[in-house]
Amino acid sequence: MTVSLLYHVEIMLRSAHIFCTVDQVESEIQAAFEFLDAVYKPFGFNYKVGLSTRNPNKWMGDLKVWDKAEASLRAVLEKRMPGQWKENPEDAAFYGPKVSSITFFRGIS
Repeated sequence: MTVSLLYHVEIMLRSAHIFCTVDQVESEIQAAFEFLDAVYKPFGFNYKVGLSTRNPNKWMGDLKVWDKAEASLRAVLEKRMPGQWKENPEDAAFYGPKVSSITFFRGIS
């Protein structure tokens, strides 16, 4: 009797929270994208990115910090993938803007 096994290998980066100062946002997000590329690209995975911005009815903190954080994230996304990301208005967490990604295998979108 011959038994054949099919192994399913999965790499999952479910979520990450990066806590940093406003001045560190750009460098930390750049480093996160470098990590994603190092892990995903060798296996042929690509990703699409969205920027979730502040909901005017559900947020806390300093508006100037929010504006700076959103501007910094936009700058990184535009530098890394000009025109290839989308904005998700009013979809941020109450404590700050977020960058979300959808990962897919090359050729499947």
